[in-house]
Amino acid sequence: HDFNNLLAGISGALELMGTRIEQGRWGEVDKYIVTAQGAAKRAAALTHRLLAFSRRQTLDPQPTDVNRLMKGMTDLIQRTVGPSIVVETIGATGLWPTLVDASQLENALLNLCINA
Repeated sequence: HDFNNLLAGISGALELMGTRIEQGRWGEVDKYIVTAQGAAKRAAALTHRLLAFSRRQTLDPQPTDVNRLMKGMTDLIQRTVGPSIVVETIGATGLWPTLVDASQLENALLNLCINA
């Protein structure tokens, strides 16, 4: 389920990139490349988490800029929930780094948006 959502994000970005190339709108291609790469990294992280779970390995909490993490997910979330829903991210000012497994937090946020 989660992996399919990430694959849908990659597929959607590649499809939009192909459309923009056909239209000769090369200036818009970069953002779709970045979106597809981000979703691919999240898919790799999800695979890592699944392997860690199956091996009962511990997660890897690191100091994380949650505002930056959320900002990096905005395009993926928007494409996942569709055009009829407006995604708005408002970061907290003065937020300290949070000790969290970034991949787990990304997965949780994506699931919240999908299931809301």
